[in-house]
Amino acid sequence: MKKKLILPLLVLSLAFGSIMTGCSSDEEATETTAQTDEVNLSAVEVVTLEPGTIERNLTYAGKIEANKTVSVTPKISGRVSEIRVNEGDYVTAGQTLFIIDDSDIRDQIASLESQLKVSDAGVSSAQEGLKQVDGGQAQSARLQLASAVENAKKSVDSAQEAVNNANISIQTAKSSLDDVEKRYNDYKEMYNAGVISRSEFDSVELSYTQAKNAYDQAQIGLSTSQNQLDQAKITYDQAVEALNIYDNQTTADNTANAQNSVNSAVASRDSVNVSLQQAKDSLNDTVVKAPCSGVVSSKNIEVTNMVSSGSNPMVITDTSVVTVNVNVSEGLINKIAVGDKVDVVVSSVSKDPVTATIKTITGVADATGTYPVEVEIENADGALKPGMFASVSFVESKNDNAFVVARNTVLENETEQYVYVLNDDNTVRKVVVETGIDNGEYIELTSGVSEGDKVVVAGQDYLSDGEAVNVVDSSEEE
Repeated sequence: MKKKLILPLLVLSLAFGSIMTGCSSDEEATETTAQTDEVNLSAVEVVTLEPGTIERNLTYAGKIEANKTVSVTPKISGRVSEIRVNEGDYVTAGQTLFIIDDSDIRDQIASLESQLKVSDAGVSSAQEGLKQVDGGQAQSARLQLASAVENAKKSVDSAQEAVNNANISIQTAKSSLDDVEKRYNDYKEMYNAGVISRSEFDSVELSYTQAKNAYDQAQIGLSTSQNQLDQAKITYDQAVEALNIYDNQTTADNTANAQNSVNSAVASRDSVNVSLQQAKDSLNDTVVKAPCSGVVSSKNIEVTNMVSSGSNPMVITDTSVVTVNVNVSEGLINKIAVGDKVDVVVSSVSKDPVTATIKTITGVADATGTYPVEVEIENADGALKPGMFASVSFVESKNDNAFVVARNTVLENETEQYVYVLNDDNTVRKVVVETGIDNGEYIELTSGVSEGDKVVVAGQDYLSDGEAVNVVDSSEEE
């Protein structure tokens, strides 16, 4: 009985297995077909449009320049006795750079201070004469006036001797200058002819310069001595006049004249005071200080060299702020303004831009037909050096509320520009657009699309309108 049941069960089992096998094969085939269809779809990437910023820059090349270069010019002439800085040193405004020998000026101050004492005595004498012109001490007053005359005469004699000595010094210096000048001219001809070396000529030239400076100093000394003599003579004449007034005129006249003597003596003393103050100012000028902060970019003196008020023995360059001058096109000139911020790249220092400010704009084109613009850069660390090449980028156009996509997103033919926009059913539609700012990397879409549209940004080159696509990535970046 059991054996009869085995066959029907086996047939049923085989039938059921065949049915199950058939179902499984159909499902696998369906899945394989779906996968094949998806693989055959164009793979694309999309971006969702949101308002963003785009700008187009124009870049011009220029060179870094120092903000300020100042020549150090001494106020007086003289021989350098000390130098406190070297080329390349950083100095601050008011720092001592070098010192000029002050011995002659100190001698002049001492002489003027002596004259001032004489002038003070002259004033006192004149004032005393005025007091005693009607008093019982007339004899004593006359003795004082006579003493003033005698002292003034000694001052004249002393000043005259100083003038004589100054004349001798001039003659000596002139004789030396004539000798050296002849030698200098001879050596100059030989140097120009190539007979002697530059160092031999420089040595003679230095001797000539020193001899000329010595002659100039001697002339200054004579002028100073002559001024002192003239002042002493004035004081002497005033003292004699005061004594004559006392001896020869009436009391009333003596009083008036005595007052005039006082006034004259005071004026003479004031004149000496002015000369003394000028000499003290010159003494202060022997210490030559930095007119501004910066780097000593040039030093053309050594100790013992002569300098004059017209020379430029040092140059200070201020690089705490540097500038770049560029020439921009007429298309840009009306789109920028003084105070605008711009980006500057100095590739020899860093690939990253630094922020600069437009300092000046020349509204008149130069010979090249372009417009000079100067930008200013803070350079506290001194990394930017004059002479370095710089690229200055100006914002030519900008929109802070734009739909921005990569430049290659926009396709075009002979008549139109267009993009592909993703539909909800994963098909794409061709949308004709208008564009705005184009900086070469990104471009602005000004019409044809709306916020929230999903624009195809990769894989768009071979699409067609209405085509189904496979979105493999969706980036939210613009």
